[in-house]
Amino acid sequence: ASGGAVLLATLPPTPGAAASLTDVGNCGTGGSTGCFTATYLNYLVVLTNLVATTPSTGVGCQIAIWNGSYQVSGYITSSTQTANGGTLFVPGTPTTYIPCSQVGASSGANSGGAPGISGQFTFYNPSASAKPQVDGRYTLTGGSTGSPTVYWGLTSGMYNTTGAITGFRVCYGTVGGTCASTIASGSVKVYGLP
Repeated sequence: ASGGAVLLATLPPTPGAAASLTDVGNCGTGGSTGCFTATYLNYLVVLTNLVATTPSTGVGCQIAIWNGSYQVSGYITSSTQTANGGTLFVPGTPTTYIPCSQVGASSGANSGGAPGISGQFTFYNPSASAKPQVDGRYTLTGGSTGSPTVYWGLTSGMYNTTGAITGFRVCYGTVGGTCASTIASGSVKVYGLP
């Protein structure tokens, strides 16, 4: 647990999978042991070119947390997304997830389209704190299919949970938190940080 980052898992989504997500648990597909443990103080989740199977307005990438079950409330967070030119976008108040992409009309018909979302999120002391912090930054495309706009975003905040976080979930979904589109391509990697 000392030194540099340690790769713990690589999670390639199954193209067209009905579950439409990269799941939690043992950093595989729904195991119950969790991938955030006391072995490392902090964890880094890296998204590389995650592309929605059906890009559309209102479909955005989201990260939900797991501490025995998926948390459906209790997030205390701020979320800021800024486009080229300095336009500020706020995707609504997160309740069931932390947003990792544009959601809503401002994102246009190509939201979640190629080349997809790339970025990283750091979870600070998730397995030992009832209110662990998260900080993330990423790039993505939006706008029309023929003339996409490149966006960059920042998301930060705190999870107000009743227990330690042991895992996470990444999927495309609506602003309400529902996984609504399958993942066509891309990968998620999990690193332990000293």
